[in-house]
Amino acid sequence: MPRYKFHVYDGRSDVRPDEEELPDADAARREGIRRAGATLVLDAQILRPDTEWRLEVKDERGLVLYRMDFSITASSAVAR
Repeated sequence: MPRYKFHVYDGRSDVRPDEEELPDADAARREGIRRAGATLVLDAQILRPDTEWRLEVKDERGLVLYRMDFSITASSAVAR
């Protein structure tokens, strides 16, 4: 079964990517979405406006298969 790497780039840490064996690229995409959601839940207290981060799903060769970009932007209606 192929191995896929999941790497979060948040501008704060350079953590070694997690790896997981999955049946195919579509399963890796779904797992990436699940991991991104879990990261949002876990980091909800520290994510602030003007925060950007991304999650990349890579194959065994290091080729980026999927990239999920996230940012928080406050509108002018929010007092800073």
